[in-house]
Amino acid sequence: MATETLPQTVISVEFLSDGETPTVSSLEVAKHFQKKHKDILREIERIRSICPKLFFGRNFTPNEYKDSIGRTLPCYRLTRDAFSLLAMGFTGKNAIQWKLRYIEAFNALEAAVLENARSAALEQGKALALAEGRAEGAKAAMSLTEFGKKQLTRIVRYHKLGLSNKEVGKLLDIADKYVTDRLWLARRLGLLPPARLSARQREILREGRAVNAAKGV
Repeated sequence: MATETLPQTVISVEFLSDGETPTVSSLEVAKHFQKKHKDILREIERIRSICPKLFFGRNFTPNEYKDSIGRTLPCYRLTRDAFSLLAMGFTGKNAIQWKLRYIEAFNALEAAVLENARSAALEQGKALALAEGRAEGAKAAMSLTEFGKKQLTRIVRYHKLGLSNKEVGKLLDIADKYVTDRLWLARRLGLLPPARLSARQREILREGRAVNAAKGV
């Protein structure tokens, strides 16, 4: 017998209080699998009676809803594991398609949570690196004399005007390398944006990372 193609239905997902665990409603499961909700609740109670209490508590979250006449009735939020356990015995011409639809929804949401966590970790790492860099720069700045501070200000001003390190060095009668060092300090203090690497510098950096990765560093 041919299986009907299911309509494109958005599966409603809510997250547990941890903000990371996607769940689906037992009401929607009953609707999509063409079951009576009271039968879904009965099956959930059967699962509760035979599975470990800790597992049930983590994966079946009690909830409530109001029906069409305003009564407050019980339902559940189901994690992926809870849904898989509940839907394991569901049969019917569309059951397989609905199971796949739910699995796809869980996969997409868990992937999104993982990507958000990675992005947040990267941003946190960048902020930490910037804070550490500025702290290092601030420590170096504290050792500057009044003359050194004034000189740093002039170097930054000339740099912003577009002068090269060599030109700044000539104006202030200091070595190019000293200008480079002071500009490094200015970036650590947030007086200048981070330096942009040239194409060759980026290539060298990539090669270095590749060598370190090969060495397991």
